[in-house]
Amino acid sequence: MTTTPLAHVALGAVSAEEAGTGSGLFTTFMYLANSLGVALIGILFLSSLNHTLSDANLSDYIRAFIISVAVSGLLALAALICISFCYKNEI
Repeated sequence: MTTTPLAHVALGAVSAEEAGTGSGLFTTFMYLANSLGVALIGILFLSSLNHTLSDANLSDYIRAFIISVAVSGLLALAALICISFCYKNEI
């Protein structure tokens, strides 16, 4: 959802001679951020259960899922706000 606009902003400031290096760095940090994001949301989900996986009931899973989705949505909204500021500065 945000990869293409972020790539445009990040690589738009790189000279043509350094485009390969810039693209490689962008891709590396993108994969790193994706991995850390999945890990942190997983940690948030498991800590929201308040029980071990085998002892948690359906309502615990539902609550943990809602918390995880809400945090993911807030992070996506924050990313969109940051992107909109980048585009405002570009115009």
